[in-house]
Amino acid sequence: MLLNNSVDSREGDKEKNTPLHFACKYGRAKNVELLLSDSKYCDFTKKNKEGNMAIHLAALNGHIDCIKLLINAGQKITVPGKNRMQVIHFAAAYHFFRYQNEFISK
Repeated sequence: MLLNNSVDSREGDKEKNTPLHFACKYGRAKNVELLLSDSKYCDFTKKNKEGNMAIHLAALNGHIDCIKLLINAGQKITVPGKNRMQVIHFAAAYHFFRYQNEFISK
């Protein structure tokens, strides 16, 4: 609905979180897929005020499906986020060890 009403989904809130940040944080893979379907809807390299991209929020919440969508769209998992942590660091820090093999193979 927002995308059909000329709302700029690349803009963030006061914390610089974009709709893609929120979709990844809450594991909304269908929303992530929709936002990634056209570059005019999102910029997956955009960082929030904490210095995290959407992929970092997906990793710290264990949403591997969102991470895979971002990787398929061209997002690198080695980009640093808050405190220079990479995706694998967020996954380990938040006890999502079962996903580490996914990241190591990339």
